[in-house]
Amino acid sequence: MKIKAGKLYAVITGDIVSSSKLPPEKRQQLHVVMNEGSNALRKAFKKDVPLDVDIFRGDSWQVLIPDPSKSLRIKRKRGQVCS
Repeated sequence: MKIKAGKLYAVITGDIVSSSKLPPEKRQQLHVVMNEGSNALRKAFKKDVPLDVDIFRGDSWQVLIPDPSKSLRIKRKRGQVCS
């Protein structure tokens, strides 16, 4: 997907609070769960989430939504899709 100058996009972000306090095996499991959630989100919103969810610093994530008017709907349904 090519980002176009002057076009509005939405970005949904999240962070797992206090994940640094988790033991190493739980942090590794968290990363697996976050990747599975990313795949589920893309599958559920094929047209609205054209790129993989970006997971960074181990417990933070962001996703680009090309149509900002759909971002709230995706955010609200994300928990149902990714749980």
